[in-house]
Amino acid sequence: MSISLQSPLADFFKATNARDTEALFALFAPNATVDDEGFQYKGLDSIRGWIAETVERFRFSIDVVDASHAAEKASITGIVTGDFSGSPVQVRYDFTLDQQKIVQLKLGA
Repeated sequence: MSISLQSPLADFFKATNARDTEALFALFAPNATVDDEGFQYKGLDSIRGWIAETVERFRFSIDVVDASHAAEKASITGIVTGDFSGSPVQVRYDFTLDQQKIVQLKLGA
């Protein structure tokens, strides 16, 4: 299934799949937070570390299979395939955007 996403959401998944950590990092606002696997990453330094570790450690790609948008909120479901136990797995990405920047991202099963 092909899901059409607008920027910066499309850019997030494109950069993730390309393992382009700098392009991915550029999508986040300075005060952004990321909640992933029980950890919260606050601010750009913390998020930069999360991006670098996640992309390198799991070498994964995401196939977007569902998306819903409402104002600055978006919920995207993707099938994540990579170098980790249980691959592939369905993951939900809940985004909050502000002025085309990601201010909050929550990942969950």
